[in-house]
Amino acid sequence: MTEIKRTVITSMEVGKMIGKEHSKLLRDIRNYVSQLGEAKIGFSDFFTESTYITEQNKTMPCFLVTKKGCEFIAHKMTGQKGTEFTARYINRFHEMEKEQTTFTYQYPISPAAMESATNAGRLFERIMRSEGVPPHEIAMAVRLLFQQAGIDIPEYVVKLPAYEQYTLDIVTR
Repeated sequence: MTEIKRTVITSMEVGKMIGKEHSKLLRDIRNYVSQLGEAKIGFSDFFTESTYITEQNKTMPCFLVTKKGCEFIAHKMTGQKGTEFTARYINRFHEMEKEQTTFTYQYPISPAAMESATNAGRLFERIMRSEGVPPHEIAMAVRLLFQQAGIDIPEYVVKLPAYEQYTLDIVTR
């Protein structure tokens, strides 16, 4: 059985933590990725390119940032902001570790099949949101969709009434 663990946060969340516009953080991360590439150091341990869907149904770029990526960004910062970000990302990753949120699937799934399920889930989510369906019901429906694709997302991920809704990008990448 293969495990997919939520070990990343989005660049949007990082931007909020450090008080920086997302577009400027994207520019900085792209610069870091370029510099790592020039040094022939892989960047996937730090950052993974991804996308998210805005409320206007636009697909926008973002990065999934690992704990190492947060450490990388923190080392570029100094003073009070650097200290605050370090404390925030450490607390955030400890929260995620405490949650022990693990998603499993029973048989090997090709990246194309995973992407197909993810895209269907995104579409499903957008339609349901536009119809005013409560978030926990959307999460339950997307969970069922993933189960049909052979991906088991545990029931405890969908909690009533307060829960953290994991975005599909985070679940699948």
